[in-house]
Amino acid sequence: MADREKIESNRIQRDISQKSILWRENKRKRSMKLGFLCGLFTILVVVGTGYIVKNCISDKKAFRNQGIEAFNAGRYDEAVELFNASMDEQQWFTQAMDADTDLYLAATYIRSGRYKDASNIYIKYVGSGVPGSSISEADIDSFQNLAKALEETKSGNFKETTLPGLQAEYDRGNMSIALYLGAYYQKNADYENMIKCFEDYSNKFGMNTYIAMQLSSYYIEKGDMDSAMIVINQGLSAKDDIFKDRVMFNSVVLAEQNLDYDAALEKAAELIEAYPNNETYQKEYDFLYSRINKNTEPVHKEKDKDKEEDSEDKEETEEEENDQD
Repeated sequence: MADREKIESNRIQRDISQKSILWRENKRKRSMKLGFLCGLFTILVVVGTGYIVKNCISDKKAFRNQGIEAFNAGRYDEAVELFNASMDEQQWFTQAMDADTDLYLAATYIRSGRYKDASNIYIKYVGSGVPGSSISEADIDSFQNLAKALEETKSGNFKETTLPGLQAEYDRGNMSIALYLGAYYQKNADYENMIKCFEDYSNKFGMNTYIAMQLSSYYIEKGDMDSAMIVINQGLSAKDDIFKDRVMFNSVVLAEQNLDYDAALEKAAELIEAYPNNETYQKEYDFLYSRINKNTEPVHKEKDKDKEEDSEDKEETEEEENDQD
């Protein structure tokens, strides 16, 4: 009987031991599974956070600002690289900024003579407008027409044989042709027709900075300061900024031509504030500043003059003594 009880007791202890081992094994597995899930969750959080940070924070804005600075300074090749770098940066919620950067890039292409590249950018927004921008579809059409007109006149695609047809279309009242013809006539120094076409175009579609730059430059050269002033003021109120600095510069030149150096210096100060690091504009400001702020003190004062006369008399006396010797 005692042996049976002992056997039963041993069996019970073995069962308890086995259950304890099994419980610890299950606990270990649950701990490993929980650890794996926690590790996986941590990895997902880190990766997700990194992805969010990467797409919310980038160098996009810094590249854009540097590009604008290079554009304002006239370093167009550098500006193109920086604007493209900004566009290549992946970041959420930047559609409006990217579109505006795209327009800056198009303006840079126009200023550097890459008219076809500019035209390809404007084409993307024709009919749809620019997201988050006050620039209208009509403005985009105007910029597109300008880029196309400049490209055709530059490449020579604007052939003499096509001129009569375009002129006839223009004479029938199609004012969109006027920008093409104005660019063509400007290139060929037919200024009478250039003025007529540009004025017709701006009266129909509004002044842009390219037309304001060309007309004001012509009027200043011809000495028609009143007409130049009218066009410059219209250009400064234009919606685009593509050639705004050139219009502002013509405003400085106009004041200088009118011998109003104080006004010229004030306008030059506004120009270099808006377009810093541009050497041409800085030199113009420095010239005007030095012209207005001349040193009013005589270089040689009376005392200095007396000293010079005494010195000359002394030198003459010494020379006479040496001759006598």
